[in-house]
Amino acid sequence: MLLPLIVGTGLFGAGALFGNRNKRIAGQQYGNYQQGNVGGYNPTLGMPYQGPVSGWTDYYNPFSSRNIQYGWTQKDYDIARKAAVDSALAMEPIMEGAKQREYQRQMAAARYRQKIATEAQLTQQSQLGAQRQGEIATQNVLGALAANYQYR
Repeated sequence: MLLPLIVGTGLFGAGALFGNRNKRIAGQQYGNYQQGNVGGYNPTLGMPYQGPVSGWTDYYNPFSSRNIQYGWTQKDYDIARKAAVDSALAMEPIMEGAKQREYQRQMAAARYRQKIATEAQLTQQSQLGAQRQGEIATQNVLGALAANYQYR
């Protein structure tokens, strides 16, 4: 009964090994801050950021960091604007050609629909004319039969 209590305390066997291992893993995972593990300042990376307004001379000095950055930003905007304009100019003939082809397709479809409607109307008129001629011919035949019929 006393044996499980002694083993469970970590004084013997696996308890002591796992305890040290867990401490070692935690130290590796989160870093050892007692050794001063902090990144140093490198002066070749540029000046530290001083905020949007470093002083009243920033607005008037053309070589101030603010105005130089502003110039680069404007240069980037100009490049992006020129690229957008060039892209639009390059797409214009393609879009115009597509619009023209679509317009021609719509006009051809309208012409075809109009041709079908005209032919249908002509067919209907010719059928009505043939029907009327048939009625007239029937009346003439019946009149001729009645005129030539001999009564006894």
